[in-house]
Amino acid sequence: MRKSKPKLQVTSKFNVNQLSQQPLFTTNPEAALPLLSMIGQAQLSIDDLLGQLSRQFIEQLLVLSAQSVAGSQLRIPVIVTGDSGGS
Repeated sequence: MRKSKPKLQVTSKFNVNQLSQQPLFTTNPEAALPLLSMIGQAQLSIDDLLGQLSRQFIEQLLVLSAQSVAGSQLRIPVIVTGDSGGS
């Protein structure tokens, strides 16, 4: 005879007590560790991304502010050749 598996219930984020009612976490609590690890890594990645975006945004605001105060300057690229003119 096959054992019937208990049906999992949907857990809302507002009722934390429902987690203890789930058979997976009560019989095997270490099963949640890889999931928690992935959540922690994802949070660090998101924090890093937001830090980079905010830094780039502030840099762009400073450039735009400086251009509005000093005026936009045309940058002429300098071409450097290997020839120094002397032989």
